[in-house]
Amino acid sequence: MEETVWDLSENFLTVLTDDQLQGPVNMRNLQLDKNLLTWLVSWERLIEPRKVMERAMKCSGIEKRAASSCRDAAVCPSVCSCTETTVDCRDRGLTHIPTNLPSSVLELYVAIPDIRCQFMFNLKDLSKNSIVEIAPRAFDGLRSLNSLVLYGNSLTDLPSEAFQGLFNLQLLLMNANKLQCLRKETFKNLTNLNLLSLYDNNIKSIANGTFDGLTNLMTLHLARNPIICDCNLEWLAILLSHRAVETSGARCESPKRLARRRLATLHHSKFRCKGTENFVTARADECILDYGCPVECSCRGSVIDCSKRGLMEIPPNIPMFTTELNLSHNKLSSIRNSASLRRLVNLKKLHLNNNSIRCVAEGAMLQLPNIQSIALGNNQFICNCHIADLAAFVRVNASRVLDSPICHEPEHLRGRPIATLTKNELSCKSPSEKVCSENGRYCPIGCSCHDTVVRCSNRALKEFPSGIPLETTELFLDSNEITSVPLHHLNKLYQLAKLDLSHNRLTVIENEAFANLTKLSTLILSYNKLQCLEATAFASLNGLRILSLHGNDLSVLPETAFANLTNITHIKWIKARFVEAGIARCELPLSVRNQLLLTANERHFKCNENIPRSILSKCDPCIENPCKNKAKCRKLSGRSFVCECPVGYHGSLCEDQIDACYGHPCLNNATCKVNGYDCKCPHLYVGKYCEEKLEYCSKKLNPCQNGGKCTPTGDHYTCKCLPGFSGSNCSINIDDCVNNLCKNNAICVDGIQSYTCECVDGYTGKFCELAPISNDLYPNISPCHAHSCEHGACKQTETDIQCSCFEGYTGQRCDRLRAVAFAERGAYVALEPWNTSPTGNLSLTIRTTSSTGIIAYYGDDSHISIELYDGRVKIAFYVGNYPTSHMYSYVTVHDGLPHHLKIFIDGKTVIMKIDSAQPQKVVNSGPRDSLELKTKTNFYLGGLPPKIAAKALDAFHVKNVNSFQGCLSDVFVNGEAIDLSKAEKLESVQSGCSHTVDVCGGVNCNRGACELNSSMPLGYECHCEPGYSGIHCEKREVFCTKEKFRRIHEEDGCRSVEPIKNARCRGWCGEERECCTVVKGKRRRVKMHCKNGSASVRIVHIVRKCECAAQKICSKQRQ
Repeated sequence: MEETVWDLSENFLTVLTDDQLQGPVNMRNLQLDKNLLTWLVSWERLIEPRKVMERAMKCSGIEKRAASSCRDAAVCPSVCSCTETTVDCRDRGLTHIPTNLPSSVLELYVAIPDIRCQFMFNLKDLSKNSIVEIAPRAFDGLRSLNSLVLYGNSLTDLPSEAFQGLFNLQLLLMNANKLQCLRKETFKNLTNLNLLSLYDNNIKSIANGTFDGLTNLMTLHLARNPIICDCNLEWLAILLSHRAVETSGARCESPKRLARRRLATLHHSKFRCKGTENFVTARADECILDYGCPVECSCRGSVIDCSKRGLMEIPPNIPMFTTELNLSHNKLSSIRNSASLRRLVNLKKLHLNNNSIRCVAEGAMLQLPNIQSIALGNNQFICNCHIADLAAFVRVNASRVLDSPICHEPEHLRGRPIATLTKNELSCKSPSEKVCSENGRYCPIGCSCHDTVVRCSNRALKEFPSGIPLETTELFLDSNEITSVPLHHLNKLYQLAKLDLSHNRLTVIENEAFANLTKLSTLILSYNKLQCLEATAFASLNGLRILSLHGNDLSVLPETAFANLTNITHIKWIKARFVEAGIARCELPLSVRNQLLLTANERHFKCNENIPRSILSKCDPCIENPCKNKAKCRKLSGRSFVCECPVGYHGSLCEDQIDACYGHPCLNNATCKVNGYDCKCPHLYVGKYCEEKLEYCSKKLNPCQNGGKCTPTGDHYTCKCLPGFSGSNCSINIDDCVNNLCKNNAICVDGIQSYTCECVDGYTGKFCELAPISNDLYPNISPCHAHSCEHGACKQTETDIQCSCFEGYTGQRCDRLRAVAFAERGAYVALEPWNTSPTGNLSLTIRTTSSTGIIAYYGDDSHISIELYDGRVKIAFYVGNYPTSHMYSYVTVHDGLPHHLKIFIDGKTVIMKIDSAQPQKVVNSGPRDSLELKTKTNFYLGGLPPKIAAKALDAFHVKNVNSFQGCLSDVFVNGEAIDLSKAEKLESVQSGCSHTVDVCGGVNCNRGACELNSSMPLGYECHCEPGYSGIHCEKREVFCTKEKFRRIHEEDGCRSVEPIKNARCRGWCGEERECCTVVKGKRRRVKMHCKNGSASVRIVHIVRKCECAAQKICSKQRQ
């Protein structure tokens, strides 16, 4: 049998028994070093030297080589002085604590200001020369120790078992450390301790029970600590009133009402908590001291209200006890992944609505694990790759999001709910978009930053980088391909002193391009393609000393552009001040051509000749009349312009006519002709419409996931998903709660292709839309019972009840659904067949920001389809007369505003009218006289079922099968109002419009602000300024009120001794000849002090009452 080795080293063993050593009989080696076997030292004294292992006979480096005796070397560190019961190692210049301490020590002095160790029994880090941590049970085994001196070190915290085993300790000095807290169990077993010194530390609070184990304590030193004397320290005041152990004169640091008061003399009733003070020190025993109420906010319990404070960022000192945080109506621009949110582990409600939030850092929402409700509406989200994390959060936590956040940018996604965006839509097109935060110390991707200097030279940048730190003083962007500078980015760099934009592709310097850069001293714009300096291009650059414009294509230098350059002047001053280097030459007039600007005769600088159009057009592109077909050219900023097309034309230059070929009906780059299709197919494409091509879907390549069925559709494919999945590739597992209708903070519970709403606070109804009624015991006695208003709030009048409908509903009892929102691709509404023979009409209101989508469809072989194409309404009309007739609206309707669309069918003629625009008409000429379908089919709004969509697309009835993205409302078919709740089928739609569009867009609230409110019929509500009322704050109220104030009264260079309470009359008394004025007052004598040192008494009129009075009374008072 082989010999065995037992290695039990580096553990916490304190005892070994005979039973534990009943192991293998062939054990050769037992390793017990680096344990807590203090008794082993005495036992080893009896070991014969020949049995001691060689590695155990090495010196630690502390022992002197020539010890006076073997006994002294074994029991006392060589650099310390020892007696029978004391080891004194003070002031010996040690670099670490000696390990060979005798077990009989009663007093151990280790006041060593030059030692840093992480574990007293396992010395590791001695580099910083200050003890910062004591390990649990570090002194275990020193049972006889009665004095421990640890003053003058850098201890910040003590573990609960730091002094475990020191049962005979009588003196413990820990003064002049950096202790911040005391754990409740730290002194638990020190029953014999007489003196405890915590003098000169950083202890702010002590938990009740911390000193319970100190039954023999006679002296306690707590002075020179910033103690918070609140209700959580009342126990200490009671203790000190019975046992006068505190003798150092400890004083309170805060709250302010008790500052500098002696702790031992205060009655315990003085230790009170106001507001949130109770939470600050409640967890002192866990070494957690919270912040108080932020100075920018108001607090009530654990609710922190920071709304309407003009905050630019989230306050960094929000306390951890916060359960509800209101940051609404501020100026927050971004939500960063910061510690101020990460520490809010108790936060349940967060209000971030009505700010200017543009981006949310990745993972920021994951910092809030216990959040129950969050408001994110009315912000300015930029829907790119940075918002993907937020979009996922909103989809997963739909029941917790109080309002639906929508996109503000980019333009094509404006008004879209963030929850409806796909991963492909949330993309960053350029590297400069990959910096989200615009404040803080960030360095744009591709640039290098050092202190306040940012260098982005030679980076092939095509646009101005985002995320440049606001404190930047020097910015180098030379040798790139930048074509324009976004003023809103550049003018945030208030500290900029030097800007180099040379060797780029800038063409124009716009008005006030550098308006906020008042500290700019050097501006280099040489070797660009500059053609134009606008009139106030360099406004506000009063400190500019160096301006380089050479190597450009400038022909005119407007004098006003240099008006504010006090250190650089215009042409007539160039010679006098020699601010031009002597290389610029004149081009016109001809009399000074090729002459140096510095030496040319100023008298020839005259504009007698007509300026060529080629020069004028450098600053005004409309000079060249670029617009076609009599369109009006309107100049924009820089060299950009827009052509306002006359009716019937489109295109960037209005060069194209809106006709049947506007929608490019021919596929695969085929050519379209008006008055019938004549598609000339390119290579490999055949068929009347060039529609035939190789199939994409095959067994080898099936893009549809999760069992979806792949169907080729022209040059693309569609996936028919199994129930429970969605997305273009059936890759999304549908959460039925994403677009739920639960209201009033109800909790959505996901089911299988359905969901239920769990109501709170007495609300009822399928969607918890019914508010609690006043009579709970006899609900049917009150006229307003649970079913009085099906989708609205009931109000009792003298004779009847009145229903105020929720968004999307109408009718006397709010039982008719008038508006539905479409957000998903497969959404649609199926109505009964539409009778179009011989006539028919359709009227509805559309609201969208999408440029494509089906509005309405009715047909089999004969058909009428109404869809969006390129933001215009496209109609395809076919009664059976080949070819199909097409018509496109002259106006676009994808601006997010409501547009009223009317369709009239009269036989084979269809007429379209949008808002107040001129009607448009198209005729499907041929023998058939009316639109009659061969089969009975539904009339669809907003989209199509998959089978019908595929059939319509294959037959070229529609351009695409995407559902309408937006809101359809007020639908009338053949003059009859349609209750959409009674449709044949509602697929993936929601009631109301606010889920998909910004219903406040285009709303004029006059003297008020528009805010989303789903309990209002139109989905919004105007909050009026004081003194105004009405649905749109259009009515000015008659009121006259007394506005109180208290301030120093000043008159003729004299000031009142103290503030005077007074008031002023404020209000509006209508258009009549009346005014808001004082009708009752009194005279008061006020003592005044004057500038010349004298004193006087003046009469001050005190306002007591204000009312609307006749104009002549006001005139007398003013006199």
